[in-house]
Amino acid sequence: MADNKKQARERRSQIEKVLLDNWIGPHRSQICAINEFKHWQVSEVQALFTLLPPLKDRKLSPHGPESRPPPRGNQRWKDLAKKTAMIGFVDLLVVAASPLILLSKTARKETVPALIKLNYDAIGSSFFVSCPMDLLRKAAQDKMAVCVNPRGQFSIRSSGYAAISHVWAETMGLEFNDEKITQDERGINYAHFGRIISHAAASSGCEWFWLDLLAVPQIVGDEDEEEARVLRELKTDVVNSLINVYRNADMVIILDTLTLQLASDDPCDVAAVFSCGRWLTRMWTYQEIKLARKAHIVTKTGTIDFEKMVSALDARKLQSEEASRYWHEIHLKFARLLPSDPRGVSLADVALCCSDRNTDNDIDYARSLFALLNLQWNSTWDNDAAITHIIKSRPQDAARIANLQGRRGLPSPYSWAPRYLARLTGMVIDGFVAMENGLVGCWTTFPVHRVIRHGPNIKVTKLNFHMELLNRRGEPFELWAELPPDWSDELAQWVEQAVPAGTARLLCARVPENLLLDHHPVVMLMVVQGHGDSSWEGAFGTVAGTAETNDPDVIELDGEKLQWLLA
Repeated sequence: MADNKKQARERRSQIEKVLLDNWIGPHRSQICAINEFKHWQVSEVQALFTLLPPLKDRKLSPHGPESRPPPRGNQRWKDLAKKTAMIGFVDLLVVAASPLILLSKTARKETVPALIKLNYDAIGSSFFVSCPMDLLRKAAQDKMAVCVNPRGQFSIRSSGYAAISHVWAETMGLEFNDEKITQDERGINYAHFGRIISHAAASSGCEWFWLDLLAVPQIVGDEDEEEARVLRELKTDVVNSLINVYRNADMVIILDTLTLQLASDDPCDVAAVFSCGRWLTRMWTYQEIKLARKAHIVTKTGTIDFEKMVSALDARKLQSEEASRYWHEIHLKFARLLPSDPRGVSLADVALCCSDRNTDNDIDYARSLFALLNLQWNSTWDNDAAITHIIKSRPQDAARIANLQGRRGLPSPYSWAPRYLARLTGMVIDGFVAMENGLVGCWTTFPVHRVIRHGPNIKVTKLNFHMELLNRRGEPFELWAELPPDWSDELAQWVEQAVPAGTARLLCARVPENLLLDHHPVVMLMVVQGHGDSSWEGAFGTVAGTAETNDPDVIELDGEKLQWLLA
């Protein structure tokens, strides 16, 4: 059994390298190798990426701007004059050569469209598309969508439009250069706008589109205090109207760098490649797909209906036992993203679907979920206040994710709850009860005798902990564990004070039946034991952090089962 575990690790390591070689980020490569491609052979993953252009021709952002935006002020108009003069000269040469061009039908077909595109791109790159502020205000007040058509005209709509779902870093990234363009108050460069809308229009047949780059007010940083306040309030109103924007859209159009370059109509191929894309790594796109009535993924050759893709994966799974192993994780990944249960999205669903999602703005880890959870955002909140509001609004739902691996640090009595609902790993475990004064349940408990060593693991961006624990018979054993990378005051207290004082504990909600078999890492809560209310007869403590272990040298986790109140 140990050999099988070792072979599985070696294969996943090779698959991870294939993904890295194809420009899939380090974290995403590791996650896909462990989950989506867990049962794939290395050669099969390699074959998958032959459906994309060779690396020398592959674009970082096929729907991003082709160049940096023109400068502000007078220099912009000087540049426009130069471009106009250049285009005029090129057009003059073409006209002069037109008798020769007209002789060849092929030459005409190639030259005329190319000339039109050159004129459009050159002149369009000096102009911008921007939504008037009064339309943004009215749309937010009326809980409607301010939409744009391919000509750059705006309309407030409650139906008859498509919402575009994309990754900002890709849409604002240069085509062949790993550089993100910053959007300013001028809006979107017209030539860039045309590239985005052309993908959406060709795939949907819609005339009107909701695009957050134009429909959500941008705070660029050079506003005065009053302007910034007005923009923040307007942005809050827009965020609180997003549930209507996405639910009223005829469809959501998904633009992802990988699928935009994918030359395949096979839904399973699309799903496998799409599972490696950055679209699945962003917080806002989770909300967008869960609120969608219908979604289409744009590829190089057309579009794939999201729900039909999930059905195709389900059918592929049923072909054989081997096919079921191959496609189970990918099917599960996308099946979870289908429109939510009428009863609403659970926090377990959020945690499982956002385990590999992130955002550049810390507050968006919470803000991006409020429309989906049908909650109203408050612009004065920080992340801790927003997450606490979510937990208070659905405490029993939060209790189900209390044993997932992830950062802690919320104030008492919520030290047990994840500080972020994204980047969590592990298993959702029932049987724990959220009370007003904390979380109640039974955990297998291990006293921590000493921390032998600890420090950063640069390769996987985590903290390594080597500890000596005591089993239920008081016998010591060593264990290696990994922690999230962010050090905190609570962890420092656990290591520097609780361990020497003999009050540090590791709590495990579920121990695998056989640790020799390949299994998911075991998650433990890092607890400081203390003294609670006299009315509570069990153990009492606060949670400082979480640790997960898959130590191959540990063949038994035999601790004492205790009833705890974690505050």
